[in-house]
Amino acid sequence: GLYMWGGVGRGKTWLMDLFYQSLPGERKQRLHFHRFMLRVHEELTALQGQTDPLEIIADRFKAETDVLC
Repeated sequence: GLYMWGGVGRGKTWLMDLFYQSLPGERKQRLHFHRFMLRVHEELTALQGQTDPLEIIADRFKAETDVLC
C-alpha cells in the first residue's frame, strides 16, 4: 500500500491519476480518500454487531476490484 500526503497543489492527485491511467485492465477503482472513508463508515454502520466488520468490507472491495487508488 501507499499513502500520499502533502500540501495543496503539490501533485498528489496528478500523480495518482497518472498511475491509475497507466494500469491495464478494468478491475481498478479510483476513489478520493474522503469518498473511500465515507463508504467504509457507511458499511461499518450497516455491519454493526458483525464479527470483524472491516474484514467483510475489505472482502467486498476485493470482490469489486484488484487495484484501489
